[in-house]
Formats: sequence, structure tokens, C-alpha cells
Amino acid sequence: MEKILLADSVFAPVADAVFAAAAKPDSAMAWAGALAFSGQIFCDFAGYSTAAIGTAALFGFWLPDNFRSPYAATGFSDFWRRWHISLSSWLRDYLYIPLGGNRGGRLFTLRNLLLTMLLGGLWHGAAWTFVAWGGFHGLMLALERLAQPLITRISALLGGVGRLIGGLLTLLAVVLAWVWFRATDFSQAAHLHQQMLWPEAGELGLSVEAKLAILVFALLWLAHWLSRNLALRQWLQARSALSLGLIWSLLIILIVWSPGTSRAFIYFQF
Repeated sequence: MEKILLADSVFAPVADAVFAAAAKPDSAMAWAGALAFSGQIFCDFAGYSTAAIGTAALFGFWLPDNFRSPYAATGFSDFWRRWHISLSSWLRDYLYIPLGGNRGGRLFTLRNLLLTMLLGGLWHGAAWTFVAWGGFHGLMLALERLAQPLITRISALLGGVGRLIGGLLTLLAVVLAWVWFRATDFSQAAHLHQQMLWPEAGELGLSVEAKLAILVFALLWLAHWLSRNLALRQWLQARSALSLGLIWSLLIILIVWSPGTSRAFIYFQF
């Protein structure tokens, strides 16, 4: 369902329209496109990963989760513990730690974080937009490391409200960063960021498809937030056979009725 219904049918048409080469979206559509791509890339790759986990389970093997509610992250270090866990583990074990990790003092630790994420961005493709995406994540990880004592005190003071605020701020920054990942060049990314952060007058309004994409992304975020501490296997084991049967039946019906066109998995290009 994540791939066929959400990624391909709900999110992809809006993201494709906003990130088209000749597109000049206004502020509302720029936000709709960024949120749509955020939903698309998660549902596309998480759907691919979940299919692999399910196929392995049929043969008696249980693969580890590759995503664990990443849009419910409360910081960038938390995000990379939840997003594309196989890649983040590889970056940690084969780049960050060999570079020195957190050994050698604060400056070396910050350098290692930045270099790791810059190389992680370049791994996705030989384009400066990918480098910018990786560099932004590296910068956010470095700033978070510097501000950790302050973040800890604020979190202790605000409790659950502080966790929610931190989650929303992290989500905002992650969505902004996805613009670099999807944009064809810096010019397009700059235009979208300008519209998102400094909107111009004369908004044209949102299409029905864009409104649907925003609504579904909001529901996706809510699902992530409510299940942020649950692993996929835990969630499945907590369901009865009857409830699982009803869920699978509903998903099959939705997939059959899905109007979207079939698209290759996004991560097949990396």
C-alpha cells in the first residue's frame, strides 16, 4: 500500500508537478510539493523495505526494520536512528568511526559528522544538490551536538510539550532539506525555498490533489508520532489474526482500486 497507493497515487503526481523543470509554483504549491515528496520518498522506500521484510518472513527469516517512524524524530541524530537504518549504520561503521568518530575532541567530532554526511549525500549521486542535502544534515547534526546540554535542559523543563516542539522543528528542517534532494538544480531549490520561507503575494490556491497530499502527509506524521516507540514486529504481534486479516483485505482492495501509474522505486537510481 505504501508504494502503490500512497507514494505513486497520492504523493508522486503533486511532487512531479511542483519539481518539473518549467514549474514556478507559488508558496502554497511549493509547500505541497515539498510535503508530497517527503511522503513519496518515505512511502516508496519504506514500502520497498517492508516488502523485503515480509518476503523474508515467509521463508522464516526476520530482517531488521529499515525505517522506524522517522518523521516522529525529535532531532537529527534521532532522525538518522530511524531513517534508512541500514545506510545510517553503514555510514557510522565505515565512515564516521574510521574518521575518528567522537574521539579526539569536539572539533574533530564535528568535522567527522560533517564529512560523513557530505560523503553520504555524494553517495546518492554526483550532483551538488545531493552534497547540499548531506551537508545540511551534517550541519544540523553538528549544531545539535554543540547545543545538546541546552536541549537536554529544555526537554526536562517542558516534558512532552518540548518533545512535540522538537519533533515539529525537526520535521520542518527535514522537509526543507528534501527540496535539495529532489530539485534538479540549485536554481529550482532556491526558488522553492524562497516561496516556502518568503512567500510572494498573489497565491493561486491548491488543487484537490495537492490538498489530498497534504492531508495524507499529516495523517502519516500522526501515525509516525503515535507509533514512534513501536517496531514493526511488535505492532504485528499485538494484532489478532482477525484484525490482521481485515487489514490485509482492506489494503488489497485499496491497491486494486488505486488509480496511480506504476513507477520504479526511487532508490533503484542510487
